[in-house]
Amino acid sequence: MDIIKNLIPKEKYSIKCPYSLSPIGITVHNTANSASAANEIAYMERNDKETSYHFAVDEKEIIQALPLDRNGWHAGDGATGSGNRRTIAIEICRSTSDDLNLFIQAEKNAAWLCASLCLQYGWSTKDIYTHQHWSGKNCPHKTLELGWDRFLAMVEQNMTEMSRKTEPEKKGDFEGMTAEQKKAYVKGLYVTYTGRQADPSGLNYWMDQIGDQTALIDIEKAFSNQEECRKYAVKNAYRNVMKREADSTGLKYWTDWLKKHTAAELYDQLVALKKKGNK
Repeated sequence: MDIIKNLIPKEKYSIKCPYSLSPIGITVHNTANSASAANEIAYMERNDKETSYHFAVDEKEIIQALPLDRNGWHAGDGATGSGNRRTIAIEICRSTSDDLNLFIQAEKNAAWLCASLCLQYGWSTKDIYTHQHWSGKNCPHKTLELGWDRFLAMVEQNMTEMSRKTEPEKKGDFEGMTAEQKKAYVKGLYVTYTGRQADPSGLNYWMDQIGDQTALIDIEKAFSNQEECRKYAVKNAYRNVMKREADSTGLKYWTDWLKKHTAAELYDQLVALKKKGNK
C-alpha cells in the first residue's frame, strides 16, 4: 500500500524532532483513542507539545509525519534513551473504537509497514519493540491484549510475501528467512495454539523441520491437526475478539473449521461476525 507523506514544518523540528536519527528498530504504539490517522497527524502537527511519532496508521491509510532521519519523542525513556533517540515510532489508531474490525485492519496495515521497514533496514522482528519495553507503559495496550507474538507473526508473514514478490523464483515461504525470523514464527504458533512459550527442545525440533522450500501452512498444520490445539486457539480467539467464552456449539463449529484454515483467518471470521452482531 502507499504511504502518504505529510511531514511537519521544519520550523517545528526544534520541538518535535530536534536530533538526527540513525534507527536501530521500530517502536509500536496504540493511540488509546478512536481517532483516524489523519486526525492523529493533524493534532500532532498543530500543537506545540514535544510528543511526536513518525507514522500513524488506521484501517485505510498510512501517514508519515516525521522524516526517518529525525528522532521522535514517543518512548518515555528520556532525552537520551534508545527508544526516543534510536527507533522509528508507529502509532496504530482506533485502539478504543467500538468497531474492533477497524483496529484489526489498522494492525494489519501497521504489520505491513513494519515488514517494509524491516526489509528496508535489514531488521528482523527482534528489532520491533513495544512502548512498554522502553518505559513500562501499557502500550500498545490493545495489541498486547490480543497478543504481541500474534502481531509479530503478521509482520513475518508480510516480510515473507514481500520477499517472494521481489524474488519470484523462490517457492518456499521460509527461503531467505533468518534463523531468528523462523524462530519468531514458530514461537507465535506455540502461543496461538497452546497458550505457552515454546520450550527449547520443541523449538529446536521445528527449526530442524523447516527447509527453504517449506510452506508456512505446512508448519501451522502440525499444530492445527491436533484437536486440543484447535480448541485452545478457538477459545482464545473468542476471548480476544468476542470478549466471552465460546459456547459448545461455536466451539465445535470453529474447531472443525480450523482444520482447513489458519488462525489468522479465524480471527478475521470472528471479527466479521462481531461486526454483524452475530455473537
